[in-house]
Amino acid sequence: KSVVAPSYDPSKVTPSILHIGTGNFALAHLGSYIHDLLPLDNSWGIVAVSLRSQKTLNALRKQDNMYLLVERKDQQRVTKVMAPVVDTIFAPRDPQILVRRIADPSIRCITVTITNKGYYLAAAGTKLDLNHADIKHDLMNPDQPKTVYGYLAAGLHFRRQNGAGPLSVLSLDNIEQNSKTFHMGFLQFLDKVNPNLIPYVESQTAFLTTLVDRITPEPTDSFRTESHQQIGFSSTLTIGCESYRQLIIDAPPAHIPLPPLDKVGVKIVPNSGDYWQRKFYCLNAAHMVLATAGARMGAKYIHDTIRVPQLHRLIHRAQKEWCTFLATSPAEQAELAQYTAQIRERFSDPALNDTVRRVGARATSKLSDRLLSAIDRAPQPSVMRVPTFTLAMYLHNLSRKTQRGNAFEADD
Repeated sequence: KSVVAPSYDPSKVTPSILHIGTGNFALAHLGSYIHDLLPLDNSWGIVAVSLRSQKTLNALRKQDNMYLLVERKDQQRVTKVMAPVVDTIFAPRDPQILVRRIADPSIRCITVTITNKGYYLAAAGTKLDLNHADIKHDLMNPDQPKTVYGYLAAGLHFRRQNGAGPLSVLSLDNIEQNSKTFHMGFLQFLDKVNPNLIPYVESQTAFLTTLVDRITPEPTDSFRTESHQQIGFSSTLTIGCESYRQLIIDAPPAHIPLPPLDKVGVKIVPNSGDYWQRKFYCLNAAHMVLATAGARMGAKYIHDTIRVPQLHRLIHRAQKEWCTFLATSPAEQAELAQYTAQIRERFSDPALNDTVRRVGARATSKLSDRLLSAIDRAPQPSVMRVPTFTLAMYLHNLSRKTQRGNAFEADD
């Protein structure tokens, strides 16, 4: 059976990365880059952390922190045994374990995938929601944190005492200026709980903005069964994703450590903002157009939705509309045309079986971020027709009935 084993010795990997919010995407994306880096430098293993659920961590623990990753494109599949994870921490069981690990000098990089909700931003997205119950709890109980802000504040407090050295902090979430937004919220939190720590944070950490991309559908029972049959053995954690992946990171200051991911295809750039904008609108917003239309027509999969000729044209038109503010020169327009064509091809791949329901989850929040912002950025006096049309479909979808009147379920 064709399975690619690690080309490094998992028993010799030591941890330097602390990842908060371990789930399928983090293991398929960050995990795959670190997996490729470890044969070159085995000091960059991952400590996998969860603040909410033990499900993924339990699955990892049952097989020595290893998992299967099935990379798919069309009819091609590559199944890999992955071993970038060295240790796991379920933080609510004993918050001080995570606090001490943040303070550990061996940790040189902290990464997070906590989704929009984990940042506790107020409605405008520019301030921390200090009235949220979890934030209030952490402000009043700094020794028993619940949020990423509380854990980071407590850990960095002891890290400063220990003289543990600088570290990089990377948000790998699809929110605008992800790590800068994280940094903003964290400083507002520290201003209330430990303002004396702010100068240390500003001098000894760097919150580096990133662009992340790898479509990672929710694994189904049939996918797991089929994958295990093809390789001849079972796994407690089997993750499927597309073969495409992308990671772009803002370059850190010279004294801030960062895994040498440029050795495995990651771009380290002065400013990832332009890359992020392109991906946010041309992929993330386009995904929501398809998910909204797919729910309206009663489709199950994204690839079925984009194969409807009218909806393929709709996505093409949407991407053209976004290019009016994403590209200013003919060269940029040509590059974006190539980029958006590649995205439409990825959406059309039936190998992923990516569901309309997964992509359309949290639609209210996503549409506000991805489509309303596009409408705001439209060159005057033009109107962004596809985002406007999509928002109209969304309003119809609040009835939870398709255009034919059949009921559908949504996670919003």
